[in-house]
Amino acid sequence: MANTTIQKRVYEKALFIQRVVAFLIDIALVVLVSSFVIFPFTDSESLEELTNQNTTAANQYLAQEIDMNTYMNQSMDISYEIAKQSGLGTIITIVIYILYYVVFQFYNKGKTLGKQVMKIEVISLEQEELTMNQLLFRAFIINSILVNTIILLFTIFGSKNLYMGSTAIFMTVQYVLMIASAIMIGYRKDGRGIHDFIAHTEVIKSQIKERELEVCEN
Repeated sequence: MANTTIQKRVYEKALFIQRVVAFLIDIALVVLVSSFVIFPFTDSESLEELTNQNTTAANQYLAQEIDMNTYMNQSMDISYEIAKQSGLGTIITIVIYILYYVVFQFYNKGKTLGKQVMKIEVISLEQEELTMNQLLFRAFIINSILVNTIILLFTIFGSKNLYMGSTAIFMTVQYVLMIASAIMIGYRKDGRGIHDFIAHTEVIKSQIKERELEVCEN
């Protein structure tokens, strides 16, 4: 029998704090870019007027000038109108999210700018190369793309009551998924969240180590 030495790539999972900081950096960047892109398409005066109406209604309720039902109905009407007027901005935001979290991350080898700063990356557990579909599935869950798209559709094609009901339900589901994923990332040995299980991915430190192994051959 002869011993053969081979090199094996050893992956080390990304630390929880690395992923949190990378997530916050990415969110800050995307929100900043989205705000600049959306601004020319925003009717600032109309949105400010609606916001002022909402504030007035809240003050009237606190001063007991209107009852709870009246306040809730006025608030729902205003929120629905704001959502309708912000529809184009929501579409632009979703497109920017997809371009950044899916397209850019795919061509940057599983790294957003936040991940690059924190020296971590996404890898595929199914095959050698990470696919765009895997990144899309991840972004649907962890970056709220799916929920925002569904709510947008209800805003455009649904009634006020349908919009308000769907927003409450889907936003609650989104928060539960994100909290559950954060707990899993923090406590699981492989650091995989729900989005990683759905997309068959893992987040690792970018510095991949090489380890020598001796294999016995007959």
